[in-house]
Amino acid sequence: MSEAIRILLVEDNMGDAVLLRETLRDAGEPGWFELSHVTRLEEGLVRLTTSLFDVVLLDLSLPDAHGLETLSRARAHTGGTPIVVMTGTNDETLALKAMQEGAQDYLVKGVVDSQTLARSLRYAIERQRLIAELAQANELQRHLANHDALTGLPNRQLFYDRLEQCFGHARREGKNVAVLFFDLDDFKFKNDSLGHDAGDRILKTIGKRVTHVIRASDTAARLGGDEFTFILYDAGTPEDVARIAHNLLDTIADPITIDANELHVTASAGISMFPADGDDVETIIRNADMAMYRAKAAGRNTYQFYLPAMNERALQRMDMEHRLRF
Repeated sequence: MSEAIRILLVEDNMGDAVLLRETLRDAGEPGWFELSHVTRLEEGLVRLTTSLFDVVLLDLSLPDAHGLETLSRARAHTGGTPIVVMTGTNDETLALKAMQEGAQDYLVKGVVDSQTLARSLRYAIERQRLIAELAQANELQRHLANHDALTGLPNRQLFYDRLEQCFGHARREGKNVAVLFFDLDDFKFKNDSLGHDAGDRILKTIGKRVTHVIRASDTAARLGGDEFTFILYDAGTPEDVARIAHNLLDTIADPITIDANELHVTASAGISMFPADGDDVETIIRNADMAMYRAKAAGRNTYQFYLPAMNERALQRMDMEHRLRF
């Protein structure tokens, strides 16, 4: 490592502390480590919250802590800084438990030499770095599995999961939930005429805009294509929902500049309410979708609430299509 390793030593025996410093000096080039020394665990916990360290060397027998309790209390304050236990107790059972509790290594005083100590510290730091990178990669994978790659909004899977959760809370608390289904008007024409890159930039711009209109407790999602959906928990009155829908339409309709071209994009929206318009996810989404198509038929750039008559007309149309086919 090019920079000095910053070590926090928590050790109450001054003779052991001096010996350890000398051992570290014998382990490498001058200046390869910076050692800070405290004699009590509480002092160490304070230093961990006020200073940055690469590794902690921890004795398990201190005036204010003893045994594995020392390790557990230290781990709660390290924020991911690796801990190497260095104690006078040569106990394999204790060493195994310490490792299970999160210590990166277990060294015994008077047995470890300078090279072993240096290697243990470097390996502890490297292992912790790899663990952090793996955790970050796993978190990224979880994010990608639940979010739209283009806009960063929740995707269909996460939208359905959150909607199920909202319905569960709403049933218990006697609240309502509004589901808003937005479809951009004539987006396919814009996408085909301007190119898919411009279409993607339009979708990304709209995805950023709409999150500023809804509350932090609500959800904006992209189901795919040019479809955006919204969950409004404890949505209030239909008038409250209509006001949010109107604000979303206005936000989407604000001009978007792509390569010096000012584009005007509008959307049509359908709204269904839980539990008034259905008691399950599929029904609520289907009714919101049906209301959205009614909004397109009404002239676009507007919204429509779901009405039972829409379902009746849809059933009549399906029946007519069936009769014409057979």
